[in-house]
Amino acid sequence: MGKIKFYILSLLFILTGNLCFAKQISFQIVQKFENVENKVRHEDLIESTYIFEDELLDAFFSKGFIVTNSPSVNIDKENPEKSVIKAGLKDAKEGLSDYYVHISVVYNDDNSLLLEKVEWSVYNGKNGKKIKSGDIKTSRQINLLIDRSFVDITSEITDKVLKVIKA
Repeated sequence: MGKIKFYILSLLFILTGNLCFAKQISFQIVQKFENVENKVRHEDLIESTYIFEDELLDAFFSKGFIVTNSPSVNIDKENPEKSVIKAGLKDAKEGLSDYYVHISVVYNDDNSLLLEKVEWSVYNGKNGKKIKSGDIKTSRQINLLIDRSFVDITSEITDKVLKVIKA
């Protein structure tokens, strides 16, 4: 009777192991500033970008994906967006991610902080080819002391990216 239990349990583990899988997404958030007058003010990532990153990670995770991310960075002359995408794709490939999602949070600084739009691009994590890109225009005034949630924007991005991935 011991051998029968062993074979049944072995078969059960093999079958359930094959059924347990999830797609892996690697993403990176970058922040860009248009019409920046006060460069010193934006040398570091602002708090709202970190909040945005955290909510996006949670949104993909709650949809059943394995989620990894590269560190968030500023885009400027010293750190151009092409080199950031190249490094992110390299991280995604090394981490065996199925997809790499590059998201740019674009602020407009005209003596006030305005979240102008969020740009997104989905790449194949294996070969690095761009699958699709888009943007969401928000024109949302950011109050650094009050704004602690971007669920409306992150859920819209998650839905758009999921449509691309499932297509």
